[in-house]
Amino acid sequence: MNRSAGVLLAVLATACPDPMVVPPPPNPPQVFLTVTESNVIGDAVRGKVNVSGCKKVAQVQLLQGDSFLADVNYTGGATDFSLPPGTFSALYSRLGIAASLTLKAKVLCDDARTNTSQPVGVKFFPIERRFTAMNGGQLVTDNFIAEGGIGGTPNTFLGCGLTNTGTALIRVNTAGDAVAFNDQLPFDCSLATQISDRSTVTGTRWVLEPDQGVFAINSALQIQRIFRSPKTKRMGVGPKGSAVIWVDEGGTRNRIIKMDPVAVSTNEWEREFIGIMNSTPVIDDGAGGAVWVTRWVFDIGTKIADIVPYKYNLNTGQILNGIVNGLPAVLYRQQYPVNSASQPIMPEGVFSADGAFFTLPVISLDAQTTTVVSCSTTTGGCETDATARRWTSTQFPGILRAIVPFSQGNIYAIIGPFSVYFLSSQLGTVQNLGDRPLQPTGSLVVVGVQPGLGTDFYVLTGPDLGANPSFAQEIIATEAPGSGELWRMEFGSGEASSAAMYMGIDDAQQVWIRAGTDLIKPLSNFDYRMARGPTVLP
Repeated sequence: MNRSAGVLLAVLATACPDPMVVPPPPNPPQVFLTVTESNVIGDAVRGKVNVSGCKKVAQVQLLQGDSFLADVNYTGGATDFSLPPGTFSALYSRLGIAASLTLKAKVLCDDARTNTSQPVGVKFFPIERRFTAMNGGQLVTDNFIAEGGIGGTPNTFLGCGLTNTGTALIRVNTAGDAVAFNDQLPFDCSLATQISDRSTVTGTRWVLEPDQGVFAINSALQIQRIFRSPKTKRMGVGPKGSAVIWVDEGGTRNRIIKMDPVAVSTNEWEREFIGIMNSTPVIDDGAGGAVWVTRWVFDIGTKIADIVPYKYNLNTGQILNGIVNGLPAVLYRQQYPVNSASQPIMPEGVFSADGAFFTLPVISLDAQTTTVVSCSTTTGGCETDATARRWTSTQFPGILRAIVPFSQGNIYAIIGPFSVYFLSSQLGTVQNLGDRPLQPTGSLVVVGVQPGLGTDFYVLTGPDLGANPSFAQEIIATEAPGSGELWRMEFGSGEASSAAMYMGIDDAQQVWIRAGTDLIKPLSNFDYRMARGPTVLP
């Protein structure tokens, strides 16, 4: 080894300073965001923000996506925040009501270090008020009729409830207190119970329990009239309180019955009614009153069915529209499709208020399309005679089986499992915004509808549970078909009534919604439209 080289290296090593050590950067702060509910039906979105890793917090912000939403007055620890509906004013036009939000929290330390939390998904449906029972139970019955509201009259809710001794008709107020009660019913009520509008003349309502019978009640829920039959199927009620009932007792006593609500009268009657009634009876109880119904009769061994309209004298039951050999003419002869069980798919039609026209969906033989036709009830052969038709709609995809009139009969809702169209009752033209139907979210299907008292309409959707009953998991609202969807509310799973919604509209046009055990009073449709602005189609 060269000794002088070794000495030189040692000298050089001694002369150089140690390398500079760069301290590691400080860890970023941590910020955590939690929300009280992920599906908020209330007056604000509430939650907490927690920060660690700052000697001093300079600022905490809440973000929607990556955009600033609001500041949080951070006080240390888990700090509460509350975001009222106005916080999201700029978002409703794009995200709709209820708004699907993606919230994040962003923290800034006093030494300029910053960090952002993981995103949290929230759906927010702003409402006026939420009512909860003091005992934690269900505040209103599963299904209900909303009453009151005009001129400040108290709101009440009438429906079928379960008691310790059986079922009962119960009227409750917004606190859940029973203000009227009747547990002495002629037969049990159920989720299938139908309660008619209150007659402004007699103050009575009719209650239909399918396959059990009907009975009339007064305002105190006292029973006035009773009709029992295990084959009771349909009921129509006139403004003055008279009811027309269809009883389908097979080949024995298939009949139509007219009853008055308070006492037996000489104007009550019963007539044979062969076939299936495929429309709700329409009753004109003015001078020279009449009842309009249709029968759907199919030929055995064929795929042909006839729809025949009948007009009865309301007071005598006499048939008033005999055309051929004293019998009504066939309004429409249909080649009907069948379902997967080879059962006929029967259309549900509707009369105009004066009975002059009958409107029905005509489903194609392959069950792929539906056309709606409106036919004169004074002639027959509407399927081939264009002069017998008032109008024919455009062709719609899929099966649309039912028609529901609203807006004083000026608009028809045409309803299928996957879509709802709106047509002008006079012209048959599509009224939907952009001709696009209201449709359930994802794999949900239409399980019910609620006509409003004006041009508003509500579609209830839920899971497709096959043969099992499905309840509303979602409600879709429009304040007018031409304005498109206004709001879309979700709650529960729809697999049981307790995990679903139901709705009613009171006398002042206020919407009321049962969501699980609670009662919801939404804001007015005017408020929602002002917040959302025009509905923009994708």
